[in-house]
Amino acid sequence: MNPNIEVIAHDLWAVNFQWVKEGWIKELRFVPDAKCNCEYACLKDDGTMVINKGSEFYPMLKSFMLKIIQRTDSELKDSVQNLNNKAVLDGYERLYLNVMEWEIKRRCIKQAYLLNHPKSTLKEKIKKYLWKVGEKYGFYQNSD
Repeated sequence: MNPNIEVIAHDLWAVNFQWVKEGWIKELRFVPDAKCNCEYACLKDDGTMVINKGSEFYPMLKSFMLKIIQRTDSELKDSVQNLNNKAVLDGYERLYLNVMEWEIKRRCIKQAYLLNHPKSTLKEKIKKYLWKVGEKYGFYQNSD
């Protein structure tokens, strides 16, 4: 992995977006989305949230995301609904609402990614290994 990418949590990374734009970090590909403001944070196609380390809001976003990632889906939806029901939101609440919406979107993208890329089970891995061993020692060759 590129040393310029800071892994904060399993699904939360941080990198300077200017370096990505300059082409210094080729490992990152972002999902284009209107809800995810690519000035402060973006989503990868596997459901990983990447925060911009070059942003002035980076320390605040990092602390918000670490707290929000630990919440359940129902807690997130309830919090978003409560903030949406308020008549007037201050800047702090608006930012917190945006971060919660980003997390909901991240979970949807991750779920879609996992459905399209299922992990193989231990049983399947053992079968593949035994098949390769059998091929190596000639057990599965056609006898002429």
